[in-house]
Parts: sequence; C-alpha cells; structure tokens
Amino acid sequence: MLDRWAPVSAALDRAAESGRTIEVWLRDDDAVSSTAALDRLAALARSRQLPVLLAVIPQRADWNLADFIAAEPLFTPTQHGFSHTNHARAGERACEMGGDRPLTSVLDDVMRGRDKLAALFGRRHAHILVPPWNRVDPALLPHLPDARFCALSTFADAHAGNRDLPVLNSTLDIIDWRNGRRCHAEAKLVQRLSDLIDRPEPIGILTHHLVHDDEAWQFLDHAFGWLASHGSVRLTSADAILARRAVAADVVSRPPEI
Repeated sequence: MLDRWAPVSAALDRAAESGRTIEVWLRDDDAVSSTAALDRLAALARSRQLPVLLAVIPQRADWNLADFIAAEPLFTPTQHGFSHTNHARAGERACEMGGDRPLTSVLDDVMRGRDKLAALFGRRHAHILVPPWNRVDPALLPHLPDARFCALSTFADAHAGNRDLPVLNSTLDIIDWRNGRRCHAEAKLVQRLSDLIDRPEPIGILTHHLVHDDEAWQFLDHAFGWLASHGSVRLTSADAILARRAVAADVVSRPPEI
C-alpha cells in the first residue's frame, strides 16, 4: 500500500515544504433516508472528524433522515435539486435544474425543495444548491440569492466564473459512472488526488454512499487516513471554506484607509 500511495505522500510533502495548507472537504450526494450505507459513511466521518456536506433529494427525504442528521453533528444537509428527475430534451445530457421547461417551473421546484428541507432540518440546513448530475441552467443562477441560497456546488470548474453567487465545486468523483457505476481504479484516484494536492484550490471529494462498492469504501478509508495524518492537511467543511472566502473578498474589496 505504501508504494501505491507514494504519489499522494510525495505531493503532501511538497505542500508541507512550501508552507501550504491543503483544505479537503467531502460532499456526498443522493441522500433520502437513514440507511446502512449512510451509517457507514458516518462511522468514517467520526473516525477522522470529517465534516460532510450531505446533498439531500427533497421530494424523497424522510423523517428518518432528519433523525439521523440530528444525531450526527458532522453532517450538514443541503439541497440536491428537488426530485432528481431528468427534464433534459431528448438527446441532451441529464438535467433537472433546467432542461425543457420554463424557468419559473425550475424556480418553483427549487423553493419547494428549500422549504421541505427547512421543515426537516431547521437551522442545520445549509443553503447551498447542489444540482443533480452537476448541471444547472445558467439562467437560474441570478435568482438563487433571492431564493436564500448562499452558494452553488457542482463539479470541476463548472460555473467558476459566475458572479451571481459563490461556487464551491467538488473536484474528485470516486465513482466511474460510465463503466458500471463502480469505484474508479485505485491507481487512477491516487494520481488524481496527488494532482489536486499540487493545485491551490480546496479538494472536494465527491461520494454517493448508496452506490459504493467495497473498493469505494476502502479508497475512502485509505485516502482520509493519509490525509488526516499529514500536518499539511486541514479536513474542513464547505461552510468554513465559503466563510473564509467571503472574509477574503471583503478585505480585497474594502477601500484603503486614508
């Protein structure tokens, strides 16, 4: 295992030598209820003191999930679309927050989902919109602040230049959706993780607890074992990253003192 994870170890050492702190956060999608898989994710989170941004499908979410969240302080629920239904036109890539329907219908879904999660989770509910399939109609974004959303989370560099609200994207999806919905090969994930460590942005690891195979759980255990034990790594939450960015932006935009 030491040899297989050598690229990650080397990247972490480079970060330490340059005085960098690597921020790592976790987003887990498609939660609807309390399940054995979610319990396993919670055990991992507790073992590493790892905050989890849990993207919940509002229409399907139940009170068992609310009870789970109440008992797990490391988990922060947030909105994952509304019903996780594909509204894309024939031949286009799957999309719920957009597709072949009026913007008013999309907004209505967003607000119904927001209200459902507020009823389930109260103040624990983060106002970060996570669109299903990581896709959203750009025309929706200017309306999200008025709908009380503070940020958007998709994948990679999507919507990175958006000026309507902050964007915090996941950057490492452990599932290979095109080849049987299995965990990517460990070597591929290790290389990708080491590449991300060399970059200045926070690393957002994306998981889907309901489809994890044994390899997925093993990778997460190994990855967070390496990361949590290294002095250059900070396991953090999406909320904390967004808050630090807001403070930094305020400092930059503040007029100089005379």
